[in-house]
Amino acid sequence: MAFRALLVALLISSCAIPMNATRPRFRWSQPSGSTKSVAMNKILRRDATRDASTRSVRLSRTRSVARYTTGTRARLEARGGIAAGSHFTARLRRGRPMSATNARRSLGLPHKPAVRESVVLPKGTPVRFNKALGGARGVGEIKVMRRVPRANIRQVVRLRRQMPHG
Repeated sequence: MAFRALLVALLISSCAIPMNATRPRFRWSQPSGSTKSVAMNKILRRDATRDASTRSVRLSRTRSVARYTTGTRARLEARGGIAAGSHFTARLRRGRPMSATNARRSLGLPHKPAVRESVVLPKGTPVRFNKALGGARGVGEIKVMRRVPRANIRQVVRLRRQMPHG
C-alpha cells in the first residue's frame, strides 16, 4: 500500500512540473561563445581536409588579392613575408575594405581581422582555389603553397570597426 501511495505521489508531482523544466539546459549552461568555437573548429578541420585534397595549380598571370588578418600578424608578415599555406581572397576589390565584422562573416574567419593586406601574387605562384567555408555563399579563397615575399605586400589598411546600432 505504501508503494502505491508513493507511486501516485510521484505521478502527481511529475505532472505539476512543466515539460520544458525537465529538459537539460546544456545550451544555456555553457560558457558564452563555446558553441561558436566548437563550430569554428569543425569548419577549420573541414577546410584543412578539403585543402589537402585539392590539387594545386600555377597562376597563369599576376593576380592582386587581399588578406584579412590581425595587426600583430601583419607586422610579422611585413618583416618576413607571408607563410606558405596562408589564405587570401580570390580577388582584390577596389575601394574601401569591408569592416572587421563583415569581413569575418563574409570570409568565414575565426577571429575579427584588424587589417587588410593588399598582396600581389606573381605569375607561376602555386595556389589552391576553393570556396570559403563558413563564409558567405559563393565567396572564393586562394591558398598559397609557398612563402610570399614581403616585397609583394603592397599596402596594409586598418579596418574600421562596425558601430553598434543605437
